[in-house]
Amino acid sequence: PGDGQAHNNRGIVLGALGETLRSRGEDPREHFRMAIADFTEAERRMPGSVEVYNNRASSWGGLADMLAASGADPREALRKSIADLDAAMGLRPDHLDALLNRGNAKRKLAEADAARGGDAESGYAAAISDLDRALAAKPDFAAALSSRGVAHWRHGEAVGARGGDPGPGLERATQDLRAALAMRPRDATSWTYLGILEWSRAERVAGAGEDARPLLGEARAANQGQMVRYAGAAEYAGHFRDLF
Repeated sequence: PGDGQAHNNRGIVLGALGETLRSRGEDPREHFRMAIADFTEAERRMPGSVEVYNNRASSWGGLADMLAASGADPREALRKSIADLDAAMGLRPDHLDALLNRGNAKRKLAEADAARGGDAESGYAAAISDLDRALAAKPDFAAALSSRGVAHWRHGEAVGARGGDPGPGLERATQDLRAALAMRPRDATSWTYLGILEWSRAERVAGAGEDARPLLGEARAANQGQMVRYAGAAEYAGHFRDLF
């Protein structure tokens, strides 16, 4: 067991180094892979460890993010992350961080499916279900509110893409992001998502011949002073500059 903990601890350090490299714009994929190998050995020596499952899921998630950013297919890594989180939840059904992380992984898997022409609606619904459960247990879980807002947004877009009405999903997304920001007003990621979402809603309203100016004003307010951290936000930031 002691050796298993040593592998777990080294995996944690390798994963943290990977995150540091990622924050510097360097390639951390090999560090994530080495961390996964250590966590796998830790699991062999300490079977049934919730901590090990969670740690390995995090490294699979980090690797998936980097694969997606490079244009590679992240779905296998995301499925492995979800499998580890399933195992952790099987041992501790009340583990809220595992539930949050599984919801995020399911949403990213649905995004990857959508990018490759697959049906993403059920994936987004599964992500929302996990986040609903987390918020039922802890209504002031700001990270889960923000994540559910993004999942509702993506689900609304998927509904719209097949000719349905995206409005309800976008409205729920706005409510969740605003609720999250009421708890964490300096969360730049939530502000960025809210700005993109309000711009998207404004485009839909304008396309229907309605007055989009209030939504554009909200989008500008959300965008101003925030670091653009979402990978797809540059396009929208350009719209803001052109309009204002």
